[in-house]
Amino acid sequence: MLDQSVAVNSFIEPFNPHGGVPWVHQRYLYFPSADELDATTRTHFEDFFSYRFTQRTYVHGLDKPLTKWRKRLLLGGNELLVWRGRFNPFARVSLIKDPIAVFLIDVFLDLRPVHVFGMIRHPLSYAGSLKRLGWDFELEPLLNQPALMERYLPDFEERNRGKLTPMKACAWIWLAINRYLLDVSARRPGVDLIFHEEMSKAPLESIRWCHARTGLDWDSKKEGRVRSLTDNQQSVGARAGIAHDFKRNSRDIFAQSIAWLDDEERHAVMSIVAPVAETLYAIPDQPELSARGRSLMAIQ
Repeated sequence: MLDQSVAVNSFIEPFNPHGGVPWVHQRYLYFPSADELDATTRTHFEDFFSYRFTQRTYVHGLDKPLTKWRKRLLLGGNELLVWRGRFNPFARVSLIKDPIAVFLIDVFLDLRPVHVFGMIRHPLSYAGSLKRLGWDFELEPLLNQPALMERYLPDFEERNRGKLTPMKACAWIWLAINRYLLDVSARRPGVDLIFHEEMSKAPLESIRWCHARTGLDWDSKKEGRVRSLTDNQQSVGARAGIAHDFKRNSRDIFAQSIAWLDDEERHAVMSIVAPVAETLYAIPDQPELSARGRSLMAIQ
């Protein structure tokens, strides 16, 4: 919604090891600060900010033949965005959409005047979406980074490692990500926290606020597009395996997502995320925010 303008250069998941920059080989890279970067990695970041980078073409094994052909012909689509960005004379803003780069916020803020929107999604809604998509996010990218584990998952015990179901792994990832978001937003200016379910209740007002926050123009065309994608009263929820199932009633997203989970899965998730979820939500397994959650939400 923020890149519906020639003034915005948009980049999709450049730090995703599947379709991102060639030097990233694992998910959720973490550096406490830019001072922790070695010379080669720092050069990679400087090249990224200067648009001197490429993105891999990622063809999924489940893609239909026509989709595979289109991705190879168009360099996956993401590489075209890089070329467009390099030669766009109207650009005022570079927009990076990348949840996999969440643990790089400190590095980004150290290197450039970056504004960050950190979106917190209720853990059950997050887990339900991953199950719907059939995505089993593994914990290995976090376990392989001792500094990250020590700071943001100190309560993870090695004995848990062999008993990780997809739901439990998902819960530990949620816990680490949101501990980091809460930490970095408290330490650094320029980080706005947005709660997914609150934004879904009022998508028009929220997206208009994001435009104002970044200095982007708002017009009736953008308003119409937001309404068309979020106000579908006939929506019955996203389909299994479809990552971007648009034109849904955004107000129903929480109920639609958690419907994918059974009671055992809900309990497994909530038992892990409780240290953070219980502080953000009035009733931990429901989306209504607590007093602390509301105080943290940038959109008031």
